[in-house]
Amino acid sequence: MSTQVELYGPVGEAVRTVAPKVETDPVGIYMATLSLWSAAISGTVTVEGRAPLVWSALVAKTGRGKGTALRAAKHIAGPGLGRFLDTHTASGLTSGASLVNALYEA
Repeated sequence: MSTQVELYGPVGEAVRTVAPKVETDPVGIYMATLSLWSAAISGTVTVEGRAPLVWSALVAKTGRGKGTALRAAKHIAGPGLGRFLDTHTASGLTSGASLVNALYEA
């Protein structure tokens, strides 16, 4: 099934530039990029009194491009976010239990 999604604004333009160079769904890159940006600005930017948060989940079987989409999103958003990604991301979370444990330890 193919779904048409508008890749809007500067993020959409960056995704359209990067997408032909990687083997993953551009929508995954777009959503991951929006999620990274919204997490970074949520403490400082509001729209009508609310933080503009975008929550997304990249869900697919192993080897279907989730990691590729996230790496592409980090490539797009990373330069604008400075050290935020270094200090606010975790790796190695391979299950719900490991996520719960990481959150508990934080």
